Amino acid sequence: MKRLIILLLLTSGIKAQMVIITTPGDSAMNCGNYALAISLFKDMVKQERKTANDSVVADIDMYNISCAYARMNNKDSAFAWLNRYCDLDGLKDPDYYNLIDDPRWIQVRERASRQYFKEHPGYNKEKVFALWRIDIQDQAFYAAIKILTNVPGYDKEAVKQLWAKKDSLNKVNLAKIREMGFPPKEEVGVGNLTSMIMVIQHSTLDVQKEFFPAVKKMADKGDIRKEIFALLTDRILVSEGKKQIYGSQVKTDSTGKQVFFPMEDELNVNKRRAEMGLEPIEAYAKRFGFEYHYDPK
Repeated sequence: MKRLIILLLLTSGIKAQMVIITTPGDSAMNCGNYALAISLFKDMVKQERKTANDSVVADIDMYNISCAYARMNNKDSAFAWLNRYCDLDGLKDPDYYNLIDDPRWIQVRERASRQYFKEHPGYNKEKVFALWRIDIQDQAFYAAIKILTNVPGYDKEAVKQLWAKKDSLNKVNLAKIREMGFPPKEEVGVGNLTSMIMVIQHSTLDVQKEFFPAVKKMADKGDIRKEIFALLTDRILVSEGKKQIYGSQVKTDSTGKQVFFPMEDELNVNKRRAEMGLEPIEAYAKRFGFEYHYDPK
């Protein structure tokens, strides 16, 4: 699913602020009302055509229609709309999980990736495609789980089944990662390597510790962003009952509030975060809906 993002220029263009536009169709998607979302997105496409609005907006709405059909497992309609709008990002969208084993997916993938591989002639096509699939499988079902758990008295058994599916997919991804190894960034790019690391992040402590030396080596070489290594470091420390270093891990306390897991040398956490390319912890906390203030106690 895509959302329209615009940049507002401030102070004579010196600064810019990113603004995400949420439409009624987006809201319907977030609630799991896909039939309504499709209807609203189709109305938007018609309106944009009549008024000759920016074609980018119409493209995004057509893309979201394909996402809604894919979530409903209506493959024919999903491909029909996906073929009207397709780009690189779409090939890694978890909304398309239900489509990736369909023969038509290969055709869409080939058409959409032509320009991408022209811009990256040294990339290994087979490995890149494998990592795109890993990315889709790693992120699959998060939207469905969020939708279900936002319903009062939600079906816990249905959520449990989705988590079981995710666990199964994670095992498939890990097997593929062990088979492939970690390709050099020159073959697949930093972004695609990140997909592999996220699978490890979502695995058990034993798996995280198994791959930790390799991930550190890649971070030191610049094959992956340092922030990804920082997240893995904190996950392992927290799982072992130790204090985190970079303040990336958040929990819900006994009162229902979001708080950080205990941090080592908390006073200097922002210095360490900056070294790893992470935003200040105050801004990071706001992403989770709470305010952070250092308490020396």
